[in-house]
Amino acid sequence: MKNIIQKHRFLYDFDYINSPRELNDLLLYQLGEIYCDNGSHLNEHIHDDFFEFSFITEGSGFFYAANIKTPVEKNDLFISLPQESHMIESDQKQPLRYYFLAFSFKEDSPYRKILYNAELMRMHPHYRKRNLPDLDLSFRNLLSVIESNAELSDVQLELTIKLFCVNIYQRVNLAETKQYRPISFDNEQNIYFQIVHYIDNNFAEMTKITDVCDVLHYNYIYLSRIFKNKFGSSLYTYYINKKLSRAKELLDEGNLSVTEISNALNYSSIYVFSRAFKRIYGVSPNAYRQQALEGKESE
Repeated sequence: MKNIIQKHRFLYDFDYINSPRELNDLLLYQLGEIYCDNGSHLNEHIHDDFFEFSFITEGSGFFYAANIKTPVEKNDLFISLPQESHMIESDQKQPLRYYFLAFSFKEDSPYRKILYNAELMRMHPHYRKRNLPDLDLSFRNLLSVIESNAELSDVQLELTIKLFCVNIYQRVNLAETKQYRPISFDNEQNIYFQIVHYIDNNFAEMTKITDVCDVLHYNYIYLSRIFKNKFGSSLYTYYINKKLSRAKELLDEGNLSVTEISNALNYSSIYVFSRAFKRIYGVSPNAYRQQALEGKESE
């Protein structure tokens, strides 16, 4: 990457491209962060036998995979596949800043069977982009581990990357499965499970409750009746509580602004988000964060 990136403000890179760092059956090629300049680009190149995870922390732009153009913005994860052509364009006004992790596994590794599966390898580039705001902390943790010279740091790095890869695979692959595979149901209990499972895994990206109806191919009235019979409360209430519970967690963590949390949870505006939050918790997001900070200070 050092030879093909055009214009960057900084590049913080643990580079093992020419000689992958071996961590038992894990092969680490690159781990780092890059802050692009306005309108800069990464020239087209073909990956070796490794995956690359890129997570956008600022700005916007386009990722190209196999000559297919995919727009990306803050909190998006993009997965590039082995032996795939790859190119990146940064926006002129809002330049990209992103983490990247390039890795592979040895031929006899059980992790290789997980990632190098037919479903993931044939996934369209547009669906290899997922909005996953909580990954910022995971990437920062990876960089902290690789910087450490403490005893067993190699073991910690290996295990951290493996758990990270499995987590990403599960979240991306399950989302793709739900979108494309037809779903058949044997009974109402199974439908109820599918409703809960879909909302639990996709509430942050959903813009409206009827998204679940589109995926499960049932009308809202029917699904609402089944859900209320089984759960005792409305389908809409369950969805909103999931969204706002996550908002509360993000406010407690303190890494994102109220506006960023509103965007990450796909609210149409910060006003709509604040009104919904106050209706459930009795205070605005800003007031809740202030109360949380005062509580920590008093402790």
